[in-house]
Amino acid sequence: MYRRLILITMILFCGLAVFCGLGLRAIDMHAQGLAARRSGEFIEVAQQIRLDVKRKLDDFVRAEQKRPYTDYQYYYVPENILNNDAMLVSPLADKLSNGLAWGYFQIDAAGNVNAPYLPAGPGQTVLPRPEVTAYLADIRKKLLPSLGTWGSIDAARVDLTPGPSGSLDGGGSFEKSIDHRDQTAVQKETLRPMMGKVEAPVVSKVPVSKGASPERSQRYRIQTFEQEGQAPEVYNVSRAQVEMNRANTQSAGSAGQNTARQADPYLYEQSSLPGGSMGAAAASQTQTTEESPRDVSDESQSRLIQQSMQPAGDVQADSAAPADTVQIRIEPFSPIIVPAANSEDAPVFGGDIYLLRHVQIEQNHFLQGFRLNQNELLAQIRESAARLVRSGMHFDIARTEDPAAAHSAILDFGFGDLVLNLFETDPGRLAAQISRLRLLYFAITGVVICAVSLALASLGRNLHIQLKLARKKDDFISAVSHELRTPLTSIRMYTEMLEKDWVKSEEKRGEYYASMRQETERLSRLIENVLDFSRLQRKKKKFNFTLGDLNACIEEAVRMFDPCAHRAGFEIKTEPASLESFAFDKDAVTQIVINLLDNAVKYARDAADKTVTVRTARRSDCVLLEVEDHGPGIPRKLHGKIFEEFYRCADENTRETTGTGLGLAL
Repeated sequence: MYRRLILITMILFCGLAVFCGLGLRAIDMHAQGLAARRSGEFIEVAQQIRLDVKRKLDDFVRAEQKRPYTDYQYYYVPENILNNDAMLVSPLADKLSNGLAWGYFQIDAAGNVNAPYLPAGPGQTVLPRPEVTAYLADIRKKLLPSLGTWGSIDAARVDLTPGPSGSLDGGGSFEKSIDHRDQTAVQKETLRPMMGKVEAPVVSKVPVSKGASPERSQRYRIQTFEQEGQAPEVYNVSRAQVEMNRANTQSAGSAGQNTARQADPYLYEQSSLPGGSMGAAAASQTQTTEESPRDVSDESQSRLIQQSMQPAGDVQADSAAPADTVQIRIEPFSPIIVPAANSEDAPVFGGDIYLLRHVQIEQNHFLQGFRLNQNELLAQIRESAARLVRSGMHFDIARTEDPAAAHSAILDFGFGDLVLNLFETDPGRLAAQISRLRLLYFAITGVVICAVSLALASLGRNLHIQLKLARKKDDFISAVSHELRTPLTSIRMYTEMLEKDWVKSEEKRGEYYASMRQETERLSRLIENVLDFSRLQRKKKKFNFTLGDLNACIEEAVRMFDPCAHRAGFEIKTEPASLESFAFDKDAVTQIVINLLDNAVKYARDAADKTVTVRTARRSDCVLLEVEDHGPGIPRKLHGKIFEEFYRCADENTRETTGTGLGLAL
């Protein structure tokens, strides 16, 4: 039985060990899952911010792309109104800052910079605002040199031959007509660096700080300025309206430059085109415009512009009648970044960013655009991030990745990068959550282990008790068999002798009858003890408490047992104390006294003094009954087992004294 219990214990604890290991593994996997889910939340938030920023930027660029080209000049003639008296002021005239756009401007083929903020027209010599003058000077000083070498622009031509559908073939491919005067100067030069698509815009590289984890960063492309799939807008406008607007632009540009020269002549003189001085046509155009009267007629002004924009050596025939409509081609915006000279004072993208679009009206080309308001862009990014970040997150916008960031979203605008660092508000939240989960798991595991240990201990104790009880029952059966066999053998022997008339004397016959009576009393006591024990175990023992004299009851029990004691050579003395009457069960007290006397006679038979003393004594709340003999006594270590049922000091098979082990238990 004990081996089975040990085997069961080993199996259970092995199962607990496997359970603990699997539980810890499950917690680790749960921690990884929580970390991955949280990382996914950061990535999802970064993606939502990217889409929101892209939506804002797309809406802004789409609105600016649809802006008419005439908005970039201070005066313009509305469509379908062919009257110079109907000239209107540009809606941008008072909008130096317009959302993400700051400072609209236009650059013509001669390198003249014009803006809708220059209130210069026929008869007007108003100086521009200082911030406008500084802004235009900044464009001449910084932007124009970044557009490439285009000093011989008058030698470049664009083929506007309509395709089969009447539109520009392929969106207007560029072809050069080499000037016979200077073929070397215009070799490898086209308008594309200045007015075409920006094939490879300058992109500011975002340095990654040391210690930043590449797994925690991801690049998010904002494809607003990708030219693929963006076709230029081509539409037809009446020639008269285009020529009037072009004449107004030419006049306003000359007057505006005169006004700018008056405001800052030194800066204007230094704004000559890179790669050489102005082209001959541009110079002649400026000179002619300055010398021409302000009230020049539309026809002569148009003819003057056409002649000034013709390349040298290419004479247009007067007989060529122009069409009634003019085809206008406006290409999508392209970003140009001008690096800052001082990196310490540089904007967030490392320089000024200009958004330029190429506008082509027949053989006339010019650029329109504005400077990107980087502060407003940052404000819109912050607004999107503040609105979309979730609980437990905060953000920071920088040029480099932060090693402490939970996720770094590199926003790639095409012209530069910004890093959106997303942080955990409480970095130890996940670790604390897993720690609490581990503590809970260890508590549950501890309770399970304690429960299993207690169950096994209880099972072992019950097994021990059952084995002990089984052994006691075996001893009891053996003792009862012995106790029954001995008196029955004596009774059978006496009855056989009396039956066969082997006893001749009456004295012997009387002695045998007395022995038979004593043996039957012994059997009766044995059976009564067993029955009383059974009743007590089943809690069905009934007591009859009546008032009486305890000393008298004890004297009667002594008289009943006295013959057995005399036959064994013992003398029983009584030492009663003075007791008043009280309620007790006489049969139970008699049984107790007889059992104690029987034990004294059985275990003290080899004692030198064979005197047994029965005494009573009064205590505060009880009466003490003592039976004293001079036998070997009970070892001190066995005192706790005196009243256990079926327990006897020696093995039942080798024990010399009779008994069943129920006397003291009763």
